Amino acid sequence: MSTLDTLLLSAEQLERYRTLLADKGLATKQPLRIPARAPQARTPLCSYQEPLWFIDRYAGGDTAHNVVYPMGLPEGEIDEAVLLLAVARMIERHEILRTTFRQDADAVVHVVHDCWPPVLERVDLRPLPEALRETSGWKLVDKEAAHQFDLEHGPLIRFTLLTMAPGKHVLLVSLHHIICDTWSVAIIDREVRIHYDDILHGRPCSIPPVAVQFPDYAIWQRSQCDSDRYARELSYWVGRLEDAPQLQLPTDFPVPQQRSHRANNSLVLVPAPLLEKVKTFAQREGVTLYMVLLAAYKIMLSRHTGQTDIMVGTPHANRERDELRDVIGFTINSLVLRTELGDNTPFREAVQRVKTSALEAYEHQDVPFQAVVEALGTRGKGQQLSRYSLFRAFFSVQNIQWADIQLPQINTGTLHQKPRFTVPHPTTKYDIYMYLRERDGKVLGGLEYDVELFSQARVERMIRDFLRVLEQGVDDSHVGIHELPLLTAEELAERQAAQRGKACAGGPPTDIYSCFEEAVRRFADQPALVDEGTTLSYRELASACAAFAALPQRADREPQRRLGILADRSSGMVVSLLAALRAGDLSMLLDAAAPVARIEETVQAHGIEMLLCDAEVDIAGTVPQHLISRQAQAGCGAKTLRRHIPAQTPAFVFMTSGSTGVPNAVVLSHAGVLNGQLAQTCPHPIGPGDRLLLNAPTSSARLVGELLWPLLNGAAVVLCRPGGHQDPIYLGEMLQQHRITHFSVVPQVLSVLLDERLLDRCPELKLVYCVGQNLDGQLTSRFAQASRATLYNSYAQTEACPVSFHACDGSEGEGLVPVGRLAPNTVLHVLDAYQQPVPTGVTGEIAIGGASLAQGYLGNPRLTAEKFMPDPFGEPGARLYRSGDLGTWNERDELVLLGRSDHRVKIRGYRIDLAEIEYALTAIEGVEEAVVVVSASPHGEPILLAYVKAQPLSVEKVGRLAQLLRARFPVKRKTVQAPLSEQLRTVLQAKLPFYMVPARIVQLDELPRGRTGKIDRVALAERESPQEAAGTKPDGTPRTDLERQLIVIWRDVLDLPAGQAIGIYDSFFELGGHSLSAVKIVKRIQSELDVKLEVRYVFEAVTIAGLSELIAWTCDTSSFEDIEL
Repeated sequence: MSTLDTLLLSAEQLERYRTLLADKGLATKQPLRIPARAPQARTPLCSYQEPLWFIDRYAGGDTAHNVVYPMGLPEGEIDEAVLLLAVARMIERHEILRTTFRQDADAVVHVVHDCWPPVLERVDLRPLPEALRETSGWKLVDKEAAHQFDLEHGPLIRFTLLTMAPGKHVLLVSLHHIICDTWSVAIIDREVRIHYDDILHGRPCSIPPVAVQFPDYAIWQRSQCDSDRYARELSYWVGRLEDAPQLQLPTDFPVPQQRSHRANNSLVLVPAPLLEKVKTFAQREGVTLYMVLLAAYKIMLSRHTGQTDIMVGTPHANRERDELRDVIGFTINSLVLRTELGDNTPFREAVQRVKTSALEAYEHQDVPFQAVVEALGTRGKGQQLSRYSLFRAFFSVQNIQWADIQLPQINTGTLHQKPRFTVPHPTTKYDIYMYLRERDGKVLGGLEYDVELFSQARVERMIRDFLRVLEQGVDDSHVGIHELPLLTAEELAERQAAQRGKACAGGPPTDIYSCFEEAVRRFADQPALVDEGTTLSYRELASACAAFAALPQRADREPQRRLGILADRSSGMVVSLLAALRAGDLSMLLDAAAPVARIEETVQAHGIEMLLCDAEVDIAGTVPQHLISRQAQAGCGAKTLRRHIPAQTPAFVFMTSGSTGVPNAVVLSHAGVLNGQLAQTCPHPIGPGDRLLLNAPTSSARLVGELLWPLLNGAAVVLCRPGGHQDPIYLGEMLQQHRITHFSVVPQVLSVLLDERLLDRCPELKLVYCVGQNLDGQLTSRFAQASRATLYNSYAQTEACPVSFHACDGSEGEGLVPVGRLAPNTVLHVLDAYQQPVPTGVTGEIAIGGASLAQGYLGNPRLTAEKFMPDPFGEPGARLYRSGDLGTWNERDELVLLGRSDHRVKIRGYRIDLAEIEYALTAIEGVEEAVVVVSASPHGEPILLAYVKAQPLSVEKVGRLAQLLRARFPVKRKTVQAPLSEQLRTVLQAKLPFYMVPARIVQLDELPRGRTGKIDRVALAERESPQEAAGTKPDGTPRTDLERQLIVIWRDVLDLPAGQAIGIYDSFFELGGHSLSAVKIVKRIQSELDVKLEVRYVFEAVTIAGLSELIAWTCDTSSFEDIEL
């Protein structure tokens, strides 16, 4: 971008602006005249110039702030000598044009030179063919835009005379922004023409002397920074912006670490008929054209982001003082216009809100923007702020009266497609910048954008939506801003067609076990289940299910029983599950890795009547009347009753994390589960001879697909050992040993499989599902090089599974990979906050419908009504599940996931509600407040961090937790001798599954808050390195031989320098640990210490201290879970 274009007012508009201020009680006082500086006075930079000097020094020759202006000269022959004299006279009148800058001991100062004769470079393009002249002219313009000005030695203004054709000339004027702004360019344009005409006709200078020189203004402006009024205005800006939310515009490409800020521009045109309607509306509402256009821009941004608190930067000329109207120099200040648009505010009210925020900003315009940034950086979020932290979108409307910018020749070709007031610059200082100018009965301008972030197609859609909001808003100003349609009727019809998966008939309604019986009939002697060397055929598996006598018989009319299944992956778990389906009971799958306390809470909360479990699980504290272990299931001769039940009968209940501390129970019906599992509805083939590696946790709804999909279609299921799904080395061995053809994997584990080249040895692999988290394009490219199998990026929810799939071919490039097209009989909408479909590229909440939809939440009608809503676009009775996931449609009508609208996340494939962890923390005596956020480890893996305001735990005050803390930590004088963070993690390990225990808990004296008093989660998530409150850093010296051995293993595996100290409380993740290093640590421990561990123990323990305790408990065959809570 070449200039900070500004809202500049004519005399009539300026008077109207002052009237508006007076109406708001914000009328400005008449300022005192700027005094001339004393001779030889030291002249520092004005506050607005300082950032430009810093950027030039920091960037080592900044060209982003070059200004290039092609000035069309009158047709006819140009007297070059007279033109040079005209330029020299202008430079003589304005000191800033003969100024350089010097760094003194304590400041940067202006160095005004007595004389600086201009140089006029001449380029004659007439010898070139006519078709090439314009292109060559633009190349010269680009060359000037890339010129590196030397701020210390000058000159900072250059002139090039282009002869385009006989009698047609263009004067290229190029300057550095530190000595000019857009207003200044208009002055240069006017003065060169007048001086040329005066000299050519022998007249003295006809322009009045300059009232004040820019160095005089710089001294005066700096003096204003010490006034009481300045302090009040600065306080206003800090209060207004300290909790300002960043604009979260969705991008088309990942944000590079080192941005080049390359720019492009797209045309914005408000045609004359629409402009007339806008002006009529503005006059009726008592606002300016600028305010209406800005409101439409902000509403468009709100619709594209889903945010209602919108901040946009805008330039302010600072030329209200009469003596500054003819001064060349950089006086522009950037103002931040923050507008709370509210919930579906009528358009006319939104315009009034924009008016109010604009007038308040103008009243406080004298504080330099850099001073606001610095004040917020020390008083705001506790981190280094920048302009980019406050606004990423910029907006301006220019009303400068130019002498004549209709350029001959060079302006007759492409310039009308890039209507800038100076030449478009190859770089930009903002993510997006809309610049407009009223001219010839229409508004013309462009939308400048960073090409590293946005595609041209997205930018064109933003312009289209801006114009639609503007036209519909002024036509019907009482309509809510979120009810203004962004899609035409034709576009809406096309969108709805893309939002429905292929309709497939699934056969007559039936229950799951009937489909399994059909598979047994067809594939009786084919292998069905492989578990640690034992293989069961379909016939044998069915016989085992029939002989499963653990389920007491019940009368035909007796209601469904709620059966809890607490077992890890094993043939016994599969038989229990199928036997429950055979008996028509409701299977409620529990997490075998969860602490006993959590299992007890779940059993009680959801009325589980019978618990089927592994023999080794201690269930003494649970409450069902029937507690049946695997040992009790063996050796019984009776058979389970076979019951045929309706297809809509509930089949499974899966637990998901809930904000109240008790897991939510999602109910899936037989019909819903069968959609997508049978050959006629399954989007991908599987059958006899295929082998699927089942590695889904038993508490995950993925288990349904990984078990039933192969078993209903004649393929074999190979069971992964407990804990094996987190061990990429083990998974690679299983893939090779069992000649696996199908399996699912989370991205982190897939990355390790590729790193270790484990897929190279799996030629029979056909299909891999990437599940649980977003997949990036670099991973798909690596997979395509390593395997001939098809990689699918999939999307599913416990409440709706499956949803969509995307077949990756390795050409996805960088960034997020789509989750593709919809599964059969599936409906999906991307909706805004008002249940309106969003256009392509716009972010919204994903709402899922169709045959796979869950029935709701067991025993929780309130939550069911909240999350499952009537489908406003479907048949009567159809429902949609509001997933909370954010997504968008790309140009190919494929769904792209963009995160969450709430505090739910996925870590290593596990769905986690952060509020549940916060609930568990604040339930601990002494913890006053707690916030959990997602951060990234040094290797980029997502991890949980908790920030707490808490008092030290005392064994006298924590009641039932005292025994737990004494079991792990020494206690001295009733005080636990361990860091508070480790104490809290220990308590959480007894309450929550390991994947929900934060990797680190940081104690703070106070949690950061915004101006409304709410905890600032963004500030916590953006903390570069979590630091605990003073005095809480624990002594990390190893206490035992085991801890010393573990330090050696960690140092070797993590490849840490010999001189780097490792403490027993240092975080595995902060030391650079990741999934593969966790696997290697476990293997070293198993080899050197002869201790059998699961990989999850490293993630659970996080520190050497925690891991040593887990090893000690493993060897001692006891656990703190035995302690009654």
